[in-house]
Amino acid sequence: MSNDQTNRIDTTRIGYVRKPVWVHPWGYAEAFVIAAAVLVIGFALEWVTPGKSLSAPSWPWNGLIGGVMLLIPIVLQVTLPKNPMILWMSRIPASMGAITAVTISVLLMGLFVQGQSSPVAWVNRLGLTEMTSSWPFLMSIAWFLFVLGMTTVRRSIPLKRKNIGFLLNHLGLWIVVAGGIFGSGDLQRVTMTLEQGQTVWYGTDRDGNMVEMPLALELKRFHMEEYPPKMGVLNHETGNLIVRNEKDLVEIEAGSTGTMSGWHYQIHKFYGESGQIGDRYEPINDYGAAPSALVEATNPDSGDTLRGWISCGSFAMKHRFLQLNEEYSLAMTVPQSKRYMSLVQLYTKSGETGLIDIEVNQPRSAEGWKLYQYSYDDRYGKWSPISVIEAVRDPWLPVVYTGFIMMLFGAGYILWKGKEMANEAGEDDQ
Repeated sequence: MSNDQTNRIDTTRIGYVRKPVWVHPWGYAEAFVIAAAVLVIGFALEWVTPGKSLSAPSWPWNGLIGGVMLLIPIVLQVTLPKNPMILWMSRIPASMGAITAVTISVLLMGLFVQGQSSPVAWVNRLGLTEMTSSWPFLMSIAWFLFVLGMTTVRRSIPLKRKNIGFLLNHLGLWIVVAGGIFGSGDLQRVTMTLEQGQTVWYGTDRDGNMVEMPLALELKRFHMEEYPPKMGVLNHETGNLIVRNEKDLVEIEAGSTGTMSGWHYQIHKFYGESGQIGDRYEPINDYGAAPSALVEATNPDSGDTLRGWISCGSFAMKHRFLQLNEEYSLAMTVPQSKRYMSLVQLYTKSGETGLIDIEVNQPRSAEGWKLYQYSYDDRYGKWSPISVIEAVRDPWLPVVYTGFIMMLFGAGYILWKGKEMANEAGEDDQ
């Protein structure tokens, strides 16, 4: 065999030699092992401390911890910039490993119902139903923030114009994640139960503790808009409506006709608000008025025709069915809410007053709190004398918004500079 052939064979063999694990420069293998170790250690801690959910610290401790987590990468990159371990923690393999750990935590969060105890004991003990307050989730987030911080600091020392977009994107992401996690310790949710004629300046948190508010609310009026009720056939034996297809449950509208469970029907009259007068219903606009409809039903097989009123009733009126035979009756469902809101008088310690309307998905702001329409007394429906307002205070929300804005500007900067800057930035990761 010639020397040239020998050299070619040796070179080929060298190409198949794998680098030993844990020998620098580290790569993806080490990154995924560390990611797995973070999760395993987290689940181990969760196993030995069952039922002790972690809670995010509040101010000033959350700010202090966040500052330390940002300061450590700066110190390491300044003092040990050429250390192989420091270099590796600011490169792509470490980032992919950290992202994988967080992704697995989020997937587990989606696979198991959160906030509800599982009948499987080991699921509860591993914290799989309370992932956001579990060791594995918080440890994976901490590792992700550390690696992201190392990467960001490395590309910002020294700061170059070509790295501005990268810095805005990555520092913005760090602020968004850190602000969301650390800010949860200062997030407050308080429910205020309002009744007409009463001024309420306190609420109740999720633990049932009373919280004095920097504002007061007085309910002036609760308003609800409803969808038209529906009509269906009630099975006397089961007490349930027969719903096999969309034709078995129809929206009530005066003049409409159709076939339902073998009966032809015609709706002669429909009142959205009515009261019973003798054997009939008449439209009224009074407290506790209920929907009603005059219906005629015909059995095509027997030729029998029945005519009568149906009503879903209310807290002040009984429901009413039209009996078709011994087994079935025509019945009206309770209308579903389409839109509801509260008109309230607002008072604040700073002297601000005024009438405000609080509607679902349209909150109002006062004294640093967001006021949401939360609930009402569903026993009374649109006649509810009670309105429940949820007040939310999240002082870290501007921090999170700042991070999003930085990411937006970073993406815009990269698009503006184009491919040339992206190529230059990529060379620094080699």
